[in-house]
Amino acid sequence: MRWENNLPVPEYTPPVTKEAVNQMSLTALSLPYEGEYDPVSDSYVVEPEFEGRTNLEVAFIRRARKAAGGDSKELDALLDRVLGKPKQSTETVQMRMSYTQYLDFLAEKDAQDTSTGDPWDDENIKQIPSSPSSIFDPIDEDLEEEDLLAGL
Repeated sequence: MRWENNLPVPEYTPPVTKEAVNQMSLTALSLPYEGEYDPVSDSYVVEPEFEGRTNLEVAFIRRARKAAGGDSKELDALLDRVLGKPKQSTETVQMRMSYTQYLDFLAEKDAQDTSTGDPWDDENIKQIPSSPSSIFDPIDEDLEEEDLLAGL
């Protein structure tokens, strides 16, 4: 973006490709480790054990130490990276039944289920009014529709 007369003017920037991101990541990880920044000395300090190692090597060593210290998430992440994620097994059961056969199956199952006290038994279900509009009929017969709407 550039500015003209104190107003921003958008400029086209080509998108970064997946390949370019991969290449940048590989480059950054393969660079020599420069250490941690020390604001007191205004320089980077490299621990002796990390001298001559790459950023990726240092990152893996640090993750391994966290895993060894009991961090199970770090251990799982390391094992997944090194050994690969474990294969997941799934069972697939395939049934082929027509709709009519399925309805017959449900009817047979209902006939076999003779349990009592079920809140969904026919005698426990309240009867639905024959006319859906009767649900919304006003209690006071003298009220007109306009009176009801005016109350809203």
